[in-house]
Amino acid sequence: MAWQETCPVLERYSFIEEMLEGDESMAELCRRYGVSRKTGYKWRQRHELGGVAGLVNLPRVAKSLPHKTDVELERLIVKAKNARPTWGPKKLIKILQREHPHLVLPAPSTAGEILKRHGLVEARPRRRLSRIWRSPPLRKVMAPNDTWTIDFKGQFRLKRGPYCYPLTLQDNFSRYLIRCDALAGTHTAPAKTTLEAAFREFGLPFAMRSDNGSPFAANRGSLGLSELSLWWLKLGIRPERIDRGCPQQNGRHERMHRTLKAETTPQASLGGQQMSFDRFRCEFNEERPHEALHQEPPASIYVPSPRAMPYRLPAFEYDSAYEVRRVARNGFVSYSGERYFLSEVLSTENVGLLPLDDHSRELWIGVLPVGYLDLETKRFNPYEGRARRLEEALDIP
Repeated sequence: MAWQETCPVLERYSFIEEMLEGDESMAELCRRYGVSRKTGYKWRQRHELGGVAGLVNLPRVAKSLPHKTDVELERLIVKAKNARPTWGPKKLIKILQREHPHLVLPAPSTAGEILKRHGLVEARPRRRLSRIWRSPPLRKVMAPNDTWTIDFKGQFRLKRGPYCYPLTLQDNFSRYLIRCDALAGTHTAPAKTTLEAAFREFGLPFAMRSDNGSPFAANRGSLGLSELSLWWLKLGIRPERIDRGCPQQNGRHERMHRTLKAETTPQASLGGQQMSFDRFRCEFNEERPHEALHQEPPASIYVPSPRAMPYRLPAFEYDSAYEVRRVARNGFVSYSGERYFLSEVLSTENVGLLPLDDHSRELWIGVLPVGYLDLETKRFNPYEGRARRLEEALDIP
């Protein structure tokens, strides 16, 4: 019979007892227990050296570790982590490959284990999903400048008292951080100044994605248009807004904000804070590898847009298929003897009305359809943020 798996130590002890009695030869005893003579002699030797304790299985420990990371390499990895505490093992190995091309570096998983041994990695708490959500079909990003994302990172107090409101602007495809400006508030004018400088330097994107906060959107009226988003439309940039309470729909931008918070600290003044942001932006774009970019930095992917910023703001233009109407100063537009409220932001602007059928006209603001006039009920019905007509206009599959 072979060793019983339920209690192998007792079986081995029984084997040793019978062997010590000497009634059977080693060959006969091993044959009856179903083990080889080599195994029988092994357990006899272990019993002689350690008694019953010697019959317990020993852990399998290699006598040598040929693949163990060299001590100097381990020190190099630890040093790189201390210099860049927010970087993970994949990014650290990538940057060490650039700095030390002659070295054979371990895999990122091995580097991660080294960092754990040195207490340089904090275990992330497991997130419990309380509900399942579906991301709405935002514009599909296929190349640089298809969509830029914009947001104000949460304000924080500087060392000398006033608050700083970081405004960040990022290319959604390449993760290139276009702007990171330390502003004194969330007002339209300074945000517009930041955007205008970015448009002059990098050209115009096709879409701009934001949340529903000021100054990107407005709570007045049914369209949610703000002065800033109307300016984007005049430049041929389609505004996109994520759903309320769903920052995960702009996850790439939120992830960048987490890194920004970890690697920059409050300074004494807005000027000092801007210098800190500039250093971060340079490292983020030029040095920091990104897993989604095959561990390359964003600057290796991003190229400026060929759509140049115009020096004069163009007016909304529509072709002959549209009926053009001017919005009154109070935000109403007149059509067929009826008045429809749109938004005060559209005051004195031209809108286009595209016939859908005998009883409805689709309302366009520049390149964007926003709803339709129902001539029977005499109401303006705005499209929901992700309505089918809007999806078609934004080329969303």
